[in-house]
Amino acid sequence: MDDTLVECFLQAAKTRVKDRDLPIMGTSFYGKHMRTCRQVGTSCDVKDSSYFGFKDFAKQLEVDGLITLNPMSADPQITKIHRDHWELREWEPWPHHTTVAAHKSRR
Repeated sequence: MDDTLVECFLQAAKTRVKDRDLPIMGTSFYGKHMRTCRQVGTSCDVKDSSYFGFKDFAKQLEVDGLITLNPMSADPQITKIHRDHWELREWEPWPHHTTVAAHKSRR
């Protein structure tokens, strides 16, 4: 699940969340973007990962150099996505039609 969380983060950061959308609360990023851009038939649940919650996952993304968090915010608030990070530069997004968001829009 840890790898899936990172993949969903990369997918959301590359295809859904633009710099003009920042800052964004981590819970919104996770619920509205990461979970909906996962591939159909998969799960993206931080509770099933090695992290205790989204806050711990977000802190790891910051340590890894993918994001910057607002240090003054008790809840994780993403202030910057480091789009020049090698993982984001090299991420090849899934086709939109394979995502949960695409399937929900067809209903």
